[in-house]
Amino acid sequence: MLFAIISYLVRKLPIHFGVHTIIIILIYIMVNVLINKIPIDKAISSVLSGVIVLLICEWINLFILNDYLKVNIQVMEDNPMMRTLYMMPSLILFVCFISLLYLWLKIKKRNKDVFN
Repeated sequence: MLFAIISYLVRKLPIHFGVHTIIIILIYIMVNVLINKIPIDKAISSVLSGVIVLLICEWINLFILNDYLKVNIQVMEDNPMMRTLYMMPSLILFVCFISLLYLWLKIKKRNKDVFN
């Protein structure tokens, strides 16, 4: 919930597009280090890995929307409701990727425990 609130508030700031991403990354790293007590190197790598995976999911979604479904990206950007609906598949893809990664790590840990 804290990350969602932070993201919402930073995105509402009157700053250039793209700057909010850098600010959010820095805040996420600070929150992970200060509140979650994660070492700074792991916090940096986990936040950057998450951002990269999310960007890849959004790129895949935009590629499909633009090249296969022939959706006009400019019209989508001008209408916040359309942008939200069209970008939902990238969020679903991101959740699926994270869920698969979680399951894979859980199975890997269980197999390690069995062999030990």
